[in-house]
Amino acid sequence: MGAVELDTVVVAPAGNDGPAGPGFGSISGPGGAPSALTVGAADMRAHTQEVHVTVRSGLKLVLDRSLPLTGELGPRGALTSEIAAPGLVRKRSSFSLLESYFTPSGLGLVAGRAALVPAGASPAATARSAARAGATAVVLYGGRLPVGGVPLDEETPVPVVSIPFAVAAKLLAAIAGGHDAGISIGAAHDSDNDAASTVAAFSSTGLAYDGRVKPDVVAPGVSIATAEPSVTSSESTRYGTVNGSSAAAAAVAGAAAVLAQARPSLGAAGLRSVLIGSARRLSGASVVSEGAGLVSLGGAAAAELAAEPTTLAFGNARTAGLKRWQTVVVRNVSSRPVRVRVRFAPYAQGAAAVAFRAFPARFTIPVGETRTVRLVATVKTAPIGTAPAEGSVLFASAAGPVLHLPWAVTFAQPPDTVLGALRLSTDSFAPSDAGPALLTFRAGRLVTEAGRDAVQPVALLSLELLDAKGTVLGTLATLRDLLPGRYAFGLTGRTPAGNTLGKGRYRIRVTAVPSLSGPASTAEVAFTIK
Repeated sequence: MGAVELDTVVVAPAGNDGPAGPGFGSISGPGGAPSALTVGAADMRAHTQEVHVTVRSGLKLVLDRSLPLTGELGPRGALTSEIAAPGLVRKRSSFSLLESYFTPSGLGLVAGRAALVPAGASPAATARSAARAGATAVVLYGGRLPVGGVPLDEETPVPVVSIPFAVAAKLLAAIAGGHDAGISIGAAHDSDNDAASTVAAFSSTGLAYDGRVKPDVVAPGVSIATAEPSVTSSESTRYGTVNGSSAAAAAVAGAAAVLAQARPSLGAAGLRSVLIGSARRLSGASVVSEGAGLVSLGGAAAAELAAEPTTLAFGNARTAGLKRWQTVVVRNVSSRPVRVRVRFAPYAQGAAAVAFRAFPARFTIPVGETRTVRLVATVKTAPIGTAPAEGSVLFASAAGPVLHLPWAVTFAQPPDTVLGALRLSTDSFAPSDAGPALLTFRAGRLVTEAGRDAVQPVALLSLELLDAKGTVLGTLATLRDLLPGRYAFGLTGRTPAGNTLGKGRYRIRVTAVPSLSGPASTAEVAFTIK
C-alpha cells in the first residue's frame, strides 16, 4: 500500500501452485493484495515439439509412441541408449542433487546412459543434475509434466522426456532383476499445441480472500527465452528458457514501463486500470484463472477510461434475492468528452443466475473528470451447487475502446467447523518461559468446490485464558487471515499481562471465525498449574 501511495505500480506474480477452488484460490501474498497488479502465466506457443520414443526391456517392447518433448532440446538425429536407474542404488536420494548420481566411492551411475529418475518436486533441477553427471538423456516419471516443462538450460544439453509411471515400473523391475533396458528417441518435430492461448496448468488461480478477482491479468509465461544470470566457461552470456508466473509478471512490468512513457499523464492507479481493463479474454478460460485476460499493451495505450477498483468483489452468496453493492469511480483519461454506456457480459451463470444494474447506466464524462457509478448484483435464483458465476462489467464509450471490470460471485457452502481438536503436550505443568506446554490444533480446512480443491481459511483466531469458574482473564493471542494448517502455541503459565499464574485449574478457549459467512468454531482445553 505504501508503494501505491508513492504512485508506483506494483506488479506481482500470481504464483505457480496450480488451480484451486473458486472460493479461495491458491494465490497468496503479495499477489493477493487488492492494490497489486497480479499476473498469471499463459501458454501462448502455437507449436510444441514431439519425439517418437521406443522403450524396451530385454527383447520386449514396453513403449512405442510419440511423446511431448518435456525439455526444450530434442536430439538432432535418432538417439539410442541403455537405461540406468540410479534410484535402485541410491534409495531415498533426492535426484535434484548431483551427488545422487554417484556411488559413495565416486563411481558414476548414469554416465553414457539414459537416466531413469523420478521427476520429484523440481524436475528442472533433476534433469540438470543428471545431464551434469553424464547422462545421454533424461527419462522422468512420477509426475504429469507439460511439454516444455523443463526449461532450456545450457547445462542440460540432452533430451528430456517424461514416461508414464506404469512403464517406469516395468523398467525398474527389469533392471532390478538384472535385465538390460534401452530407449530410442527420434528427432524432434513440430506439433500443434493443444494448450495454445490458455492459462498455464501451473499458474495459481483465485479468488482473493475478499472475493476479489485475482489474478488481474495473464501474460506469456511458458518457454520464455531469456539470458541467464551467469556466464559460460568462455565468459559468454548463457541463455535458456523460463516458465512461471514470475516471467509473466516481468513482461507486464515491462509493459507498464512502456505504457508510462506512452501515457505520461497516467499515474500508478491509471496505468494499472488501463492494463487490466484493456486485456482480452482467452478462449475457454475462467475469470478466476485469467482475470480480465491476456494483457494488451496496444489496447492499454489507446484506452480512454480508467476505473477504481479494477476488479470487483461481490463475495459469497447462498440464498436467492441476496443483493451486493459496489461503487466504481470512472475517470476520463482521453483528450475529449466521452459518452459512456454501462453493459454487463456474463461468461458463466454458475450455481445461480446473477442480475446487474448500474446507477447511472449512461453518462458523459468531461476531459479529466470522474463519475461515480453504483453497481448492484442480485442473486435471482436459489444456488444449485457451488460453481461460481462470473463475467465483466463493460464501460463502453461511444466510439472508443471498452473498459472491462471482471467480477465473480461464489456460492461456497460455509464449513461446519474450521477448528480441529485441541491437544496439550501436558495437562499439568509449572510456569516456565524455557519449557512451555505446547498447545496444538488444526485451523481451517480443505474442501472440494466445482471439482477443485479449495481452502477454507480462518479470518480471525483468538486464544483466551479462563479460570476454573469460566471467567475470562484475558486474550493470549489474536491472529488474522490464516491458511489451513496445524498451529502450535506455547503456554508459559503467565497471564496476558505477563504475571505468573497461581496454582489451580485453568482453561484455554480457542475461537476460529471462518472467512466465509458462518458460525465461529470454539473449543476448550483444561490444564493445571502446579
